[in-house]
Amino acid sequence: MKRLMKYLVMFLCMVVWASSCQDNDLVESKKTGVDLSRPVKTNLSFGVPESHEVTVTRAGNSESDILSTGVRIYVFDMNGNYLSTQDILGENLVDVNEDLEGHHYEARNVTLYVGSQRVYALANITRSGYFENATDLLDRLEENAVEGGESSFLETYYTLANSTVDDQTYPQFSGGYMPLSGVGDVTVDARGDTDDIVRMKRLVAQVKFIVNTEYSIPNTDRKAVFTPQTYTFYNIPKQGLILENKERTTDFPEDNAGNFYNAIPENFGVISETTKQATFEKFVPESIRQGQKTCGDDYDKREAFEGQGDIRNGIMLLSMECMLY
Repeated sequence: MKRLMKYLVMFLCMVVWASSCQDNDLVESKKTGVDLSRPVKTNLSFGVPESHEVTVTRAGNSESDILSTGVRIYVFDMNGNYLSTQDILGENLVDVNEDLEGHHYEARNVTLYVGSQRVYALANITRSGYFENATDLLDRLEENAVEGGESSFLETYYTLANSTVDDQTYPQFSGGYMPLSGVGDVTVDARGDTDDIVRMKRLVAQVKFIVNTEYSIPNTDRKAVFTPQTYTFYNIPKQGLILENKERTTDFPEDNAGNFYNAIPENFGVISETTKQATFEKFVPESIRQGQKTCGDDYDKREAFEGQGDIRNGIMLLSMECMLY
């Protein structure tokens, strides 16, 4: 009888201990949004935008750049605590479809947790030729994530390639690879299913100007004709945040002359005799920061902007000859 009572007491203690652990896990899950005791394999969706002028996939190639280079994701709980880093490559990354919003991809066999977590994604970082020491950039992202969590991770900035800055020119891309970054809040159920999507954004904009070289003066029979000669861009940032941080209200790095450069003037191309237009287009860093020397604080607004004479913050200067007749 004593032995039976001993086992009964031991059994009850084990039940109480197990219940306590479950309660602790439940409390922790409510605090962080995820249940770390329940990792699951899931399929995660990515969206990659198509621009008016920029295609982030290779022309004439059925496999896009994001498929050939893969995606790296960083996972945090909803309190900003670092959980994991994962590289998604090869057969685990598939092209699902394409619509007006761009390409949609699916990453398979990604390890997430039951509950809600925040997933950041990067693509084409080491292959683009856009960054100075891209490998070091990835190392700093990892270090900041592990040591300082999400807040430190978001403070990681990139530096343009030295050749771009030293030559006072514009970013070029190896093989057409466009650097991308994105974020999404992802909720996974107990079966490992999620309907959420991580939306990627370009770190680079393609700016295209169309200059009409003839202009009819209203209410007269006169015309203004001018010949654009050179163009240049001012205040191009040498550094920038690699990930969008909606909580930041100031520029980073701090706004001073040393963090910006001016491109050398370039000549216009041939003016079309048919359309009477001169055009030029360049890649410039896509600023996802707040501050006076940016093109706006909202990616989607900038993506939709098609300027009609609105230069916005004096980023460009034209040199031209003009005459009336």
